[in-house]
Amino acid sequence: MKTTDDLYLELLDRINDNEYTKEEKELINKAYTYATKEHQGMLRKNGDPYIAHPLNVAIIVANLNSDAITVVAALLHESITHGSSTLEDLENEFGTQVKDIIESLMKINKLHLTDD
Repeated sequence: MKTTDDLYLELLDRINDNEYTKEEKELINKAYTYATKEHQGMLRKNGDPYIAHPLNVAIIVANLNSDAITVVAALLHESITHGSSTLEDLENEFGTQVKDIIESLMKINKLHLTDD
């Protein structure tokens, strides 16, 4: 299994391969640092650090050549449900677009879908 350091290095490789600006790369790094603090010491039921999932999601969206805002939202998407952040906190730190994406994801998670 990859460590969170390995996952972060993989994410850095992906964002360096994509055409993100210096400012976008700094924003992604800021989001990683923020999310890491929000999930510090938290483990999933399987024993993995909580930050591993947001890192994996960020790697997936970076592999899809998504914009930097989407990568940032991927890193932060559990900072409300499993951290101490609010939507307002994320908007103040990362902007309205990031907040809107995360808020939309929270709404999707509340849907009860069936495969009838």
